Amino acid sequence: MPRQTGIPAALKKYGVKYETVPGWRTRGSSSFNPRGVVCHWTAGPRNAKGRPSLNVVTYGRPGLSGPLCQVYLDRNGVAVVVAAGRANHAGSGGYKGLSGNSSVFGIEAECGGDGDWTDAQRREYPKVVAALLSLTGRSEKYVCGHNEWTTRKIDIRDWPMSKMRSEVKAVLAGKGFKPGKGGGGGGSQYTVVNKTAPLGLYDRDPKSGHTRVADWQKNALGYTGKKADGFFGPDTDRDTRALQRQLGVKADGLVGDDTMSAWEKAGKPKLKKSAPQKPKPSGNAPKFPLPKGHWYGVESKNPKNHSGYYQKDRAGIRQLQQGLRDRNWKISVDGIYGPATRRIVTSFQRKAGIRVDGAVGQQTWTAIFTKPLMKK
Repeated sequence: MPRQTGIPAALKKYGVKYETVPGWRTRGSSSFNPRGVVCHWTAGPRNAKGRPSLNVVTYGRPGLSGPLCQVYLDRNGVAVVVAAGRANHAGSGGYKGLSGNSSVFGIEAECGGDGDWTDAQRREYPKVVAALLSLTGRSEKYVCGHNEWTTRKIDIRDWPMSKMRSEVKAVLAGKGFKPGKGGGGGGSQYTVVNKTAPLGLYDRDPKSGHTRVADWQKNALGYTGKKADGFFGPDTDRDTRALQRQLGVKADGLVGDDTMSAWEKAGKPKLKKSAPQKPKPSGNAPKFPLPKGHWYGVESKNPKNHSGYYQKDRAGIRQLQQGLRDRNWKISVDGIYGPATRRIVTSFQRKAGIRVDGAVGQQTWTAIFTKPLMKK
């Protein structure tokens, strides 16, 4: 099959701002017959500036050659076309009869993990998916998260794929967006599904100024002043999930009938703001789960020194992430030693006055759990 050189035209059709990386037309294998889309996040640094993962998804990394996707979505909602050919992104697994990288487009969004989405990405990601699906001739049923493709992955778990598929369906049906003009163009600022859709799918419409979201922000989440802006962005999504957990309903970020009914039945309570947790007192460090002389977070081609990132030891990585979180470091406990975790480990080492190398060996492990408590 020929490479998919129609990607920019499809993005333009669906109103997505786009750019291209030099050489994109011939990058990736021509053995490519996409019939679906897999959604990813980069697991790069949280709240990143610029495009820290673009080079990696374009040219690859040690042990995995590039390209690692066809389209990279930056934090400003700009889609960067990386490759027209097959990319190494999904790996083993499958979805709805699809298997192998030759059968699916891959999208990598710049995101450090759970909750680290910008409003622009929430607005544009479904459009990028729709654009790529349009090249396959298939419906929203053929888009999945990497966590649905294979159980060994977690991206993009905090964006429920049922929600993504609903959003993509609306875009494919021509609801709530305007095709861009030249070079990708603009389009409506927020996706509007319908007046009865759950909040989270129905964001503020700039034309009508609809305020259902603002009402929810003020009455349920306790927002005041300019914070109740009527836009269902990352903060509103996070706090909605927290209130749903408080109410004992599914924390999916969608304010549908179940959530609204539970909220009204409970007397329309406001979200309880939890006080910041105090660091746990230092004590004995749990047993370091790796053999002596090994580390988390170190790359090397010399097997005599160590064996790389130890990504398979998810339980051990979660344990050290939880240890850092107990000390009030803002870190996701996801069991992945990626760039975000490495950055926090490096900051901790610097604060603790120990060797700063981003590697969690015996010394760093012990310091996390036993060194006198410090403020971040």
